[in-house]
Amino acid sequence: MRSAKRRMSPRMSLAIAAAAALLLGVGGYRNFNGYCWDQGRYLSDGDLIREAIRANATDMGLGGSNAEIDRFMADHPGCCEVDRVTPMASGPLERLAGFFGVIVNLTYDVRPGFASSTGQKKYSNYVRMNACGSRADMFGEFID
Repeated sequence: MRSAKRRMSPRMSLAIAAAAALLLGVGGYRNFNGYCWDQGRYLSDGDLIREAIRANATDMGLGGSNAEIDRFMADHPGCCEVDRVTPMASGPLERLAGFFGVIVNLTYDVRPGFASSTGQKKYSNYVRMNACGSRADMFGEFID
């Protein structure tokens, strides 16, 4: 016996292709713009800064509690900034693939006894993070 193969109509094929393109387009757009899929939202600059401070709390002389981090941010306006477009964090193709990265720059006074050998007492720390605020890596330098 010969089985009859059922063919999908051209309309159905087009509808499936359009739906797949739409889903990939929305997902790609969200990936490109830093959507955190785990939390189901975009993280604000404040959220990212808090997580960068938490990752550096010991070096900054903080305990890492939310209250201490909020107090630090209130006492040091302008200490921190988020760069969402630098290629140092992630390039366009990485973003489309879902590897969104940002750089959070933290500038803070070094704890007493930890100044550089040249006497510099401020530190500028660049923290690379993903869209959900998890630290990837960091680097920094003493500054005046």
